[in-house]
Amino acid sequence: MAARTRTASLSSAASDGEDSEAIEPGSLLAGPRNVQPYIPKRGEQYMSKEQLDHFRNILNSWKRDLMVEVDRTVSHMKDEAANF
Repeated sequence: MAARTRTASLSSAASDGEDSEAIEPGSLLAGPRNVQPYIPKRGEQYMSKEQLDHFRNILNSWKRDLMVEVDRTVSHMKDEAANF
């Protein structure tokens, strides 16, 4: 549910016209991809070990996605520099 709220707030902020650039659905700015939302168990303490592990997995997934994008950007910049 938090992911839906975050996504909704991102899309509403973009539609308000405050930012000239909207966040595209596939953009890494929208958060990590292929991460399932955590479903807490009844009576589970907030930020239990399982929740912390899930959050850590989200951050690691996002980090991997960002590092792939960084490598791709560096490669494109090298190609463009070689063309000049």
